Amino acid sequence: MSGEGDGGKRSAEWRLVQQIVAVLEASRDLEEDLAEAIAEDAIAHQSLRGGPGNYLDAIRNALDSDADLTMTGVHSERSIRAFLTLISRALERRRPWPAPTIRKMPADDWAQFKVPVGLLDETRIGTQYHIGQRFDRLRVGDGERHLMLLRLATGEEVGLFAPSDVRERGIILRQRQPADPGLTLKHFAEAAGYSETAIRPVDIPSDA
Repeated sequence: MSGEGDGGKRSAEWRLVQQIVAVLEASRDLEEDLAEAIAEDAIAHQSLRGGPGNYLDAIRNALDSDADLTMTGVHSERSIRAFLTLISRALERRRPWPAPTIRKMPADDWAQFKVPVGLLDETRIGTQYHIGQRFDRLRVGDGERHLMLLRLATGEEVGLFAPSDVRERGIILRQRQPADPGLTLKHFAEAAGYSETAIRPVDIPSDA
């Protein structure tokens, strides 16, 4: 799949389109029921976690481009474009979409997330894939911090702080406002689709 138009055609959008095309390539039959299921998945933030509006915009821009949308050649360019059109229509029919269970926030206020409440047994890359959002990389003094600030639909604001080594497991969860730590972890696990056993309550020094 090529995304070269317009100086790379906004790589974030192309990644979203690639996610969908990968699903299509794994299916022999591109039927309308599959398009409906993919739209439902995107709206529910299940395996397709980029958000229905972002997927819809990415599909429209891909269809408006002259890029090659095939990946492995299982389906023709024409078939893929026709199926992406079905998905876009399925997404449109389901408006208004429910609010997402998780929203990423700007990283500016990261220092306000001071209270460690849990440790997620996951790597930085695994967390990004699971949640569908990327960690921000900030220069702090002579070092770097890799973090992601999230607002849950239940109202809590949670900061995810990852080790500098991308292969190392152990994402520290910190909360911003005073709240029940156990309830915060429960709501985060439900919103992000983790089992509660993947996150353990911890008492970590605030400067960790």
